[in-house]
Amino acid sequence: MVIHKAVAFASEAHAGQVRKTSDLPYVTHPVTAALFAQPFLTEADFPAEMKTNITCAVILHDVWEDTEIELAEIEHQFGKDITELVRGASEADKKKSWTERKTETINKAGKASLSLKYVICADKLHNLISMEESMEIAGESMWESFKKGRDKQKWYYESLYEALVENTDEPPFFLELKKQIETVFPD
Repeated sequence: MVIHKAVAFASEAHAGQVRKTSDLPYVTHPVTAALFAQPFLTEADFPAEMKTNITCAVILHDVWEDTEIELAEIEHQFGKDITELVRGASEADKKKSWTERKTETINKAGKASLSLKYVICADKLHNLISMEESMEIAGESMWESFKKGRDKQKWYYESLYEALVENTDEPPFFLELKKQIETVFPD
């Protein structure tokens, strides 16, 4: 039931927002990211409650970062554990430069718990799948919709992947992310 509540909460929070390279409602991103994570979570060695928390955090991961909703409201609605995963998967200070924010995300990912790494992985996997779909439609001009172009994006995703697999045995979910990075950034 809490997952349904997370979908409804995220839908309301992201109302009126659309994805960067399409006209799809923004909420399709976190919900689809959570769907992509499900087969890997099913196989992962997490307790059932943690699997639910990870799923909810993936659905809610951009609420604090990209809407007016504060962490206190997320905690009131979903509890401390989910809120901490949301906090960990979010960029806290949008006033910093792109490079500063991405470097912080990479550094944070290397030290993150495995459950937080799953939340981050789900978000980035869906971002990369969306990039691949956009490239099929727009070709290389797709990169013009990003603050930083292809080379910086490649640096970010490859560096983030390396941070995510730090201190892990490279779970299958992370290997899926690696495959998608290689698909979007071949060479």
